[in-house]
Amino acid sequence: GNPTAVTYSLCVYDDSAEVKEGKNKMSGAASLWYCRIRYLDNDFRRTERQRKVINALMKQALKTSPDKLFKIVNKVLPMITTSMDRNDLIPLGFNTVFNFVVGKNTQHQVPADDTWTNARINGADVLKMDMDKNISLLNDFLY
Repeated sequence: GNPTAVTYSLCVYDDSAEVKEGKNKMSGAASLWYCRIRYLDNDFRRTERQRKVINALMKQALKTSPDKLFKIVNKVLPMITTSMDRNDLIPLGFNTVFNFVVGKNTQHQVPADDTWTNARINGADVLKMDMDKNISLLNDFLY
């Protein structure tokens, strides 16, 4: 079963985190570590942890002044690389925040359920996914 509390050493960040069942308050380094854990379960659970952290960040952002949020966004945006046009990215961000505020925050995983199979390619265990189906589902989800 799952331990009720585990303390891990974050050697890269010279930090440690005690993770208990339920809500946990973590530093940025501990949150990053929590998102990246690979040895507990599988990639689907890891991305679930990532979504939990993103939701917690969104809740915290809603408690932050607009002025401070604007400063944070201006620091973060230059660190984001995407093929999306900025004119598409900004409305998508506002739409995401609005939906979160009104309780319509939905999530989507790639590959979506029933769109992949286990495969062995070049000696590695991988997920072989139906790209066309996932692109279509992601497009429908975003737009």
